[in-house]
Amino acid sequence: MQREGLKATKRWPLWGQITLALGGTMLLMSVLAGVYVRAFETRYVLNTLQTQSQRTFALLAAVTLDAIIAEDRPVLEIIVTRVIRQDPDIVSVTIDNKEGRPLVQWQDPTVQPRLSLQAFSQDLTLAGEKFGRLTMAWNMAEQQAAMQQHATWMQLFSVGILGLLTVSIALLVLWLAIWPLHKLNQRLITLVAGDLTTPLTVSGSREFVRLSDSVNTLGQVLVAVREEQNTLAARVQARTQELQNEITERRRCRRASPGHQSGQECILGQYEP
Repeated sequence: MQREGLKATKRWPLWGQITLALGGTMLLMSVLAGVYVRAFETRYVLNTLQTQSQRTFALLAAVTLDAIIAEDRPVLEIIVTRVIRQDPDIVSVTIDNKEGRPLVQWQDPTVQPRLSLQAFSQDLTLAGEKFGRLTMAWNMAEQQAAMQQHATWMQLFSVGILGLLTVSIALLVLWLAIWPLHKLNQRLITLVAGDLTTPLTVSGSREFVRLSDSVNTLGQVLVAVREEQNTLAARVQARTQELQNEITERRRCRRASPGHQSGQECILGQYEP
């Protein structure tokens, strides 16, 4: 029994195992949530930037088409300068003619080469005929920083929510399962120790109530068995005492009547030595 108890104490308690399993699962879910949020945010920003670039392309195509056909570089430079003023995230603009020769090339000299850039390119056509190509690059550093911050906050928020959920579930399991099991275990220990009369009261689910009733029934059965054993022991002791008294009386009879070796003719209880 002591060895079995030592083996049991070396194992993790049930509440610890449940908490560890739930905590690990919730942590994995929070990490996956952060990854998916970052991916969705990146897709959303890219789609937004694509829509913005298409609008800018459409505006530039409508404004610069005549100048591109005429290859009027001064006019194209003025138009590009005005467009850049409206969108400070644009870091470079290139307009080529239909032969692929550049008409306008502009690049922000303050842009660092390590910035995250996203380039978009589109042909400038009219009535199915190509007259040039427009290429623009946007600075994605600000959008990516916003995405990273949003994904971090979402991950922290999900970790907090899942952590609270883990604690709540662990407390519910402790209240609904672990504590009733602990009371049942303590009652069984007291039964082994010899306390057969203390009743067990467990308030909880139907299964634990039935189990507590079974433990109480076991205690009652053990009480009945003990009483039966005590009664049987008392009877055995009384019968043993009777037999000892009878044997003693027969011996006294034999010593008082040597001619009657069997002692059958001696009436027990009437002979006085």
